[in-house]
Amino acid sequence: MVKNRNGLTITTASPAAADLYQQGLDLVLSQNYGPESKLRDAIEADEGFAMAHTVLAYVLHLQMDVPAARAAATKALELSAGISREERQTTQIVHSFTHGKGTEAIRLVDEHLIDFPTDTLAMRVAQRLYMLGCFGAGVPDFPNHLMKMMTKVAPANGDDWAFLGQYAFAHHETNQPAKAMDLATRSLEGNPQNAVACHSVTHSYFEQGDAANGGRWLADWLDAFDRRASYNVHLSWHLALFELAQGRYQQALDLYETHIRPGVQARNLANLADSASLMWRLQIYSGETPGKPWDEVRVQAAPAADSPGAAFRDCHAALAFAGSGDTDASQRLVDRLTAQGEKGDDSPAK
Repeated sequence: MVKNRNGLTITTASPAAADLYQQGLDLVLSQNYGPESKLRDAIEADEGFAMAHTVLAYVLHLQMDVPAARAAATKALELSAGISREERQTTQIVHSFTHGKGTEAIRLVDEHLIDFPTDTLAMRVAQRLYMLGCFGAGVPDFPNHLMKMMTKVAPANGDDWAFLGQYAFAHHETNQPAKAMDLATRSLEGNPQNAVACHSVTHSYFEQGDAANGGRWLADWLDAFDRRASYNVHLSWHLALFELAQGRYQQALDLYETHIRPGVQARNLANLADSASLMWRLQIYSGETPGKPWDEVRVQAAPAADSPGAAFRDCHAALAFAGSGDTDASQRLVDRLTAQGEKGDDSPAK
């Protein structure tokens, strides 16, 4: 057993595996490119490394490969007999998350952080569940739930860059852009490539109405960012919003074409949300149909017409169906949500 940067136990027989695991985890927490390969290398160095399987499960779920994510999470549980209590609890949190048990995952995170308040991966799981309304874990006024959780563990985390980036997110979501800017700037001092902190700086500029300076800052930051990272889609979307706010429609369209349009980046939930919402904004801002095809966005949205999913996905699917004129898919989406609501069921099918 060794300790990671946050003082949490890592159970592995291989020092090389432990190092690869920490690199992979840091890439996950900073939303950078390449965590999957680091984690697979860690598993190759120690195939019984439960936490490497756990974090890999989280990564695969973000990539929307749910069967593979569930398989990795189940493998981690099977390997958990000889690991520490904090590792077993994190493994169970990710297993619940990947298996559609959002309410259970949130409860487990709350319990876990009482004894292990520096587990930034557990915090990230809770943040995603709160924000996206996934798997029954969506709550009214999620930002204040998230802020309460993060404030409670703040004293234990000090100036850890990964924590500060997530804490900044909680502040901009509760309409505290100046404090978010401060926390995010401190996070970037610890890790200049932390895209989570970049995101909060971007929000702070935008929500204070400073599109010119925000656009310049974000464009400069993205110049040094690995554009293969899936989070590039969302950060490029933010840059496009800065362009729209300044009336630069062609620049926004160019960003859509090169960094946001479906198919230019690895598949994840942001592809639909950012594509659909930017296309919709372009119509509102310019008063014209964007010079890009809606149909490819509609194809991304198609599963939402008939299959339960996150509320965040569903609302953007509705934009895609409306923008593409697919009245049949729109009606099927409405009918599904109505039936789901009448049953009192706000979570996807298990």
